[in-house]
Parts: sequence; C-alpha cells; structure tokens
Amino acid sequence: MPPPEPSVSVVIPTYNRAHLLPRALASVLSQEGVLEGLVVDDGSSDDTEAVVKGFGDPRLRYLRQPRNLGAAAARNRGLREARGEFIALLDSDDEWLPGKLALQLALFRRLPATVGMVYTGSETVDSRGIRQSLLLPTVRGDIHHRLLERNLLHGAPSNALLRREAVARIGGFDEAMPAIEDYDYWLRLSRHFQVDFVAMPLSRY
Repeated sequence: MPPPEPSVSVVIPTYNRAHLLPRALASVLSQEGVLEGLVVDDGSSDDTEAVVKGFGDPRLRYLRQPRNLGAAAARNRGLREARGEFIALLDSDDEWLPGKLALQLALFRRLPATVGMVYTGSETVDSRGIRQSLLLPTVRGDIHHRLLERNLLHGAPSNALLRREAVARIGGFDEAMPAIEDYDYWLRLSRHFQVDFVAMPLSRY
C-alpha cells in the first residue's frame, strides 16, 4: 500500500476582514492536501463567522478568540488546534495561487527531516489585483546567521509550510511582540532547522 498523502492544517488569523476573507478561503479550499482551514477570529465585530459558515465546507473550522489579542495569539490558537502533518499559514488579506501546497509537499517528500520549512515566492498586488512587485526566494539551507542580518523570507508567513515537528520544537509566536513576530519566529526556527523553497511566486500579498 502506498503511504497516505500528507495532510495540511491551514491557520488563518483574521480581524474585521469579512470583505477580504472569502478570497483567502477560496484559495485554500482549491488546494490539494488541505485537511482543515482554521479561521481564528480575533474578536471581530463584523460578519466574519457568517462568511466562514456560508462556505458550507466541513474542512473549515471557525475559532473565536474571547477578545482581540493580536495576530500572534490568533496564530498560536490555530497552531494548538491544528491536526495536520504539515501546518501552513495564511493572512486573511492574502491568497494562494493554484498548486501552491502541492508543489511544497512534493518538495518536502524529497527533503530530509532536518528541513523544517518550505517557502515560496510571492507577488504584491494593489486593490485592483495588478502586480506591483515580485519577490522570489533566494536563500535555503542553514540560514540562521544570514537571517540575523535581516529578514530574507519575503512574503512569509503566507508562503510558509512547516513540518509539525518543527512547530512542536519551536513553540508559538511571541505574543508580547506588537510587530515582526513572524521574523522572530523564523529566527528561532532557523536555529534548529534548515529551510528550502519553491522558486515560484505562489502567494499573493
């Protein structure tokens, strides 16, 4: 018997972005390998819950925070609840392009367990969807010392796919940080794991 296909939990923190959330969710549900999409509502006052339930897709799980606690806390809630073999991150105002997860999972199958994250390129678009810039990945392997100089993982967290084992070892995002908590996370992850990339723009910021 062939081994079972890898499963992916997608953590999607959101706060008052009901008007943007459908685009992000549609881009997730069109991917192969999605076990669940964890929409973590960080205390929204709009109709975020109705938007999620309106999809009628059992793969979507709606999780509400008791109050607005910030992006790091929302991501951590998703990390704690995730059941997949791999964990992907997507901000609710971003989206994925077709085939993103399939290409990342295919690369992960060829990599040793020392690689904890595979990321992709990304493109920045304006409100009309017109590309403004293109960011392609440039660094792989043991990149911790290079990351100490500056954040080279452009487009993350929305283009990152993580091994569950890496998340278990690194823990959650630092909830005391008001910003750049993702950069802090990559610094911590790269101390223990290597990273690799798919050299294509597969997320849209």
